Amino acid sequence: MNLKENGKSQLSPGKAVSIKLLEGDFEVSAIGTVTYIDEDNIYCLGHPFTLKGEVDFPISEAYIYTILPKNDISFKMGFSLKDNAGKATQDRTFGVLAKTKERSEMVKVRMKINQFEYNLSVAKDKDIISNYLPLTFLSAVSKNFKSGGDLSIKYKINVFGNNKKSFEYKNMFSGDNIMLQIFFDISGLLQAYTNNVYKSVKIDSLNIESDIVEQNLTFVIDDLLSDKKYYKSGENLHLTIKLKGYDQKMLTKEINVKIPENIKEDSLMVTVNGGGDDLYFESSRSSGKFDFKDVETLENIIDQLNPSNSLVLRVTTFEKGFIDNNLEFFNYPSSFVKEQLLMGKKQINGNNIVVKKYSSDFVVKGSKSIVIKLWR
Repeated sequence: MNLKENGKSQLSPGKAVSIKLLEGDFEVSAIGTVTYIDEDNIYCLGHPFTLKGEVDFPISEAYIYTILPKNDISFKMGFSLKDNAGKATQDRTFGVLAKTKERSEMVKVRMKINQFEYNLSVAKDKDIISNYLPLTFLSAVSKNFKSGGDLSIKYKINVFGNNKKSFEYKNMFSGDNIMLQIFFDISGLLQAYTNNVYKSVKIDSLNIESDIVEQNLTFVIDDLLSDKKYYKSGENLHLTIKLKGYDQKMLTKEINVKIPENIKEDSLMVTVNGGGDDLYFESSRSSGKFDFKDVETLENIIDQLNPSNSLVLRVTTFEKGFIDNNLEFFNYPSSFVKEQLLMGKKQINGNNIVVKKYSSDFVVKGSKSIVIKLWR
């Protein structure tokens, strides 16, 4: 009999108990000892695990296959039985309390990495989701690909809760030893979402799809040129963007964009950014650019973030306005704008009158800007 898959949990005092954090194609659990059982209550460990107070972790019996002796503290090596025996509900100074008649709800996770697919369940705990899940993804990557040297990883994350898609996030990293960057990117995203100060969010399931190649796919914006310096409102603006690759290969992209009608400004700034650098460009327009006052706005901000494998063109005026909850306001009298700033709104410099986004199969880095003049 396969004890790990088919063994039934029959907990009793002195037996090994497992507190499960991840289960499925990848498993993470903490193993301790049952102290006492009183009807539906299981008292175990005799010391804290996370010390988080109210918790929601599935438990099962554990099988110990060896003990590693040490002079100070020996420790056990074992595994969890698949059959769940209850739910840990309290994690306090003197131990963990579990209920045999309750069961934990877990986050269903599907990871697709090129042709490889993994399915697992993750405990509904903010720290476990935002830290263990990125580590599990990177473990799956390193299981099938090298984890050092030149590597390119493009991924898409879909988060679902309350029977709907909460948001979609895309990004790409390329270069040498990028694993730590990816961990902080995914972990930071999930921490910002699960630890927001406005509302407790519910994550029911999460999908990660990624494409990986073992080479450096990075291009840097080398130059930005326009076909002339003076234009009229409504005229087509022809741009040439030059990009230099990691292997010194050069790419040229030609873009035509129409300048909007009835522009009152005498000049406009034209900027091309790599997706990652565009985040800094937008932050420089206003310190309040990515502020939010509710979870729905946060989800919308995440949906609209540009991945690193995108090229972003912006045509921007030099006018000033104000921003509130990620909404930008321009074309108001300066006295009204000053009044809004005194009320706590943030100033924003420059109105994006044209925004074009172009997706690519490589990471785009850098930023270039030019100023064009308008005939009155």
